[in-house]
Amino acid sequence: MKKDESSPQLGEFSLGNQTVTGLLHIDGENTSLKLNSKEAFDTNLLDDKCITGIMHDNIRVSLFNCVTPPIPGHGWNGEETHYFANVFPNYVLLGNRHLLPDQADIIAISFLIEDATTLFYDFDAFGSILKKECNIKDFLQQAVKDGDKPFEIGDFPRLFYYTGKSTICSAQTKLGNVLAHHAPTTHFPSPDGITVKNNIPLRIEFASHLNFSDAMKAFQTVLVFAETVLGAPQNIKSIHVELKTEAEIPVRLEVHSPMQPRYSTKDRKPHPADVLINGGMESEQFSKVLSKWIERSDDWQDSRFRFIQSFRQQYSYSIDRLIAAANVFDILPKSATGTPEPLSAEAQTAIDSFKKIVKDFTSDTEKKSIFNVLKYINNRNLKSKIKNRAALLPSAIMKQFPELDLVIDEAVNTRNFFVHGTEGRLSSKDRYEFLFFFTDVLEFVFGASDLVEAGWDIEAWKSKGSCLTHPFANTLHGYQEGLKRLKQAISITHEVTQS
Repeated sequence: MKKDESSPQLGEFSLGNQTVTGLLHIDGENTSLKLNSKEAFDTNLLDDKCITGIMHDNIRVSLFNCVTPPIPGHGWNGEETHYFANVFPNYVLLGNRHLLPDQADIIAISFLIEDATTLFYDFDAFGSILKKECNIKDFLQQAVKDGDKPFEIGDFPRLFYYTGKSTICSAQTKLGNVLAHHAPTTHFPSPDGITVKNNIPLRIEFASHLNFSDAMKAFQTVLVFAETVLGAPQNIKSIHVELKTEAEIPVRLEVHSPMQPRYSTKDRKPHPADVLINGGMESEQFSKVLSKWIERSDDWQDSRFRFIQSFRQQYSYSIDRLIAAANVFDILPKSATGTPEPLSAEAQTAIDSFKKIVKDFTSDTEKKSIFNVLKYINNRNLKSKIKNRAALLPSAIMKQFPELDLVIDEAVNTRNFFVHGTEGRLSSKDRYEFLFFFTDVLEFVFGASDLVEAGWDIEAWKSKGSCLTHPFANTLHGYQEGLKRLKQAISITHEVTQS
């Protein structure tokens, strides 16, 4: 069964000690397993939410995180009762072996993203030789002599080649070896011509054997990095996991993820020159940054995943996206936002005295509320966290962002209004008008500072110029105009207030 086959396939599926006939239909979010049996069965017995089966073409299928009805339905056809249930699997694994959720048998995972050839723009791997000085005729004449099949050489011969290079770049990381490689496929030459189609899968060879959940977590981690660097959400064209085996040929299972988002690519196409670090042209830097970026993936997982959920929305802006763009700084680990300045002795004495007074309150609710507020006095607030991250950017880049503190203040004020109702300096109309500007700046500060700490040479990227296909390039290009309009809006609001 291939991924692009949407026709239903019959098979026999195991539910505990029972075997039930099922019709598996793989079709994105419409994927389903329709079970049917003359005997009653119970899908609630699936503690691990896993169903395994054998298709009629002998393909083994493992269905993970299955959503099942509370009880199967049943019907009467006039002669006998039949039982049925419609199951939605969150993952479908196909191959010549079953895999259970808790089996730590996965040694590698490979996946193909939509813009892989842009992210790894290895221009010299394929080419043609047309120059006269190469003496193509002599080369072909020798090939005729050495080969079994003679062919006629015309007046204008051409040579098209693939260098045979496989690995484009490779990075040793905490997860294991992460690499990108060429995977060309060819069609037999014919009067129709010569066809060589190349794909560039990303592959993670794990440092230790993993179960499926941990393997998919690693896949998502590398995907977040790739999407940030590309500046565009990625449709996943294929996923495969490799299982440990004593045979020379590894067992590969094809993974279908019905809930994997699908993105429209009509309005955007990343350009190789705009990619923050191009794995094909800057493979050494790409590998070093990826390795260091992954070092802190456990501590940064929540904030990075929240960031990428917003970043994937591209040119769609909303109140919720602005709130998310600000909140990612609040869920960063404390080590990422710097140590706050200690309180003065005078301030600490006042707080201690106030705590003694509050302890005598009769209302426990009021005491808890006040103590919760006091906890944050010596912590960094949201504005200072964002400014602390912005300070990590090189001075040459910060020159492109004059009065950034002002923009951060107003972005957080706007966020606070939509969360707490706290009034800021902007009018109601202006809050909506600057949603996209504030969101872009906050996302830039988060993503860029994260990569810079991992070793990204942002100044070299900026010096190359831009086709404005990456959101970070658009933020750099449009910041000063946005700042100008923001200051005008603040000035107008201030004048209206004063009058």
